Amino acid sequence: MGIAETDFAHWAHLSPPIDWSGIYSICDLGQQELFTGAPGAMRSALAALAGPLGVPDADIDKLMAERWIRDIWKAFGRRITSIDVVGSGEDYLYLDLNSDTVPPEHRGRYDFVTNCGTTEHVMNQYNCFQIMHELARPGGYMYHSLPCSGLTNHGFFSYRPKFFSLLALANGYQFVDAFVTADPTLRPLDDESRAMMRQEKAFLSATIYGSAEHLVRDFQSTDAGIRVCLRKPLGDEPFKPPLDVRAENVDVYGGSTG
Repeated sequence: MGIAETDFAHWAHLSPPIDWSGIYSICDLGQQELFTGAPGAMRSALAALAGPLGVPDADIDKLMAERWIRDIWKAFGRRITSIDVVGSGEDYLYLDLNSDTVPPEHRGRYDFVTNCGTTEHVMNQYNCFQIMHELARPGGYMYHSLPCSGLTNHGFFSYRPKFFSLLALANGYQFVDAFVTADPTLRPLDDESRAMMRQEKAFLSATIYGSAEHLVRDFQSTDAGIRVCLRKPLGDEPFKPPLDVRAENVDVYGGSTG
């Protein structure tokens, strides 16, 4: 699990609508590491975020050398809690997203809750998103950076834009922003998936798929991620799970269309 330059750049882009001067308490799902795919882009993204956070004189070279995201948030003058099943340090809080509930002292405490490559590794999706809802203060923000397609043997789940639009509708979240990033390279199935998905099934030759041999051999997909920012309403209603109905009638920026 890691937070990349695209995440920092997106957070900087969200000023406005996010007033970062009022964002002090951060909670990361997962004790996150800094993941730098492009050092120049990371440097620019950290510098762009430092301004809205009120620390334009931040030592970007020092931030680039940090391993843990907690140290970057601390350098930006923010309080950080990291939720995980393994971890260390004063910021670490043991919490199993599969089965645990939010401790009372952490309910409604956080201005900004991040889910960067975490919940796709957890079976209990209901509990994951309920925990995020309960961690965020009324009016606080929830940020997701998750797989959308491809990545055929990464984690348990991928996420669709529809999921977040209906999650927002069910809970009255403001849909602040979203976008998709995609690797332009088509990728085949990984070796483990290819070995597991045996295709010598005679009935397939009589279906629309035709010969079976090519199904795994020739499969290709694009790895893509989705990044979404949602804002919790000022009320403190309990979490409500979405249901995949009425999707055609939802305008995520303005609510129901009919």
